[in-house]
Amino acid sequence: MNDSGGPEPAMKADPDTHLQPDTDDETGDSSEPETDDSADWKDTRESQSGLNSINNEIFPVSDSRCTTDEKAFSCSECGKRFGTNALLKRHTRSHTGEKAFSCSECGKGFGTNVLLKRHVRIHTGEKPFSCSVCKKAFTESGTLHTHMRIHKGEKPFSCSVFCKKDFTISGHLQRHMRIHTGEKPFIGEVLIMLHAF
Repeated sequence: MNDSGGPEPAMKADPDTHLQPDTDDETGDSSEPETDDSADWKDTRESQSGLNSINNEIFPVSDSRCTTDEKAFSCSECGKRFGTNALLKRHTRSHTGEKAFSCSECGKGFGTNVLLKRHVRIHTGEKPFSCSVCKKAFTESGTLHTHMRIHKGEKPFSCSVFCKKDFTISGHLQRHMRIHTGEKPFIGEVLIMLHAF
């Protein structure tokens, strides 16, 4: 904690003195037993100006989270609402295309720090998600989740149009559908590459 050089505030003997019973009965002659977990108690502390304590962190009032279900910060582009200004700023990058986080290894930019951290695993070779059955490791949790379908026998993607064949991955179903449609999306790319050599 920073020392501002001023006198230290006096500590209260009872840390719960800010809690007061929320009743109209001033006599205290209630037949109900008093309990600390009663819903009849309210917090009478006054908030400190300029600061809000949330999860033991200090946030300036301008960036505080909303205390109600109201989402006070609105995107001027699409109207989507957010509980904090920081979340709104992060969302705004999806409209502007701003890539505020860049990889120190290759320079590629990302809209969020989470996406950057995921990307960095390509360079480090880190694979923090491993299969409990076969011990195969993955860079992303979603890839592990998809892999687990193999062990569980899950095939949630079906060729409902023609042959009813099932697949564990949606991309495999899409590739399979080309058999039925006759689509050959890569034929032009192959010809271009052949002419380049």
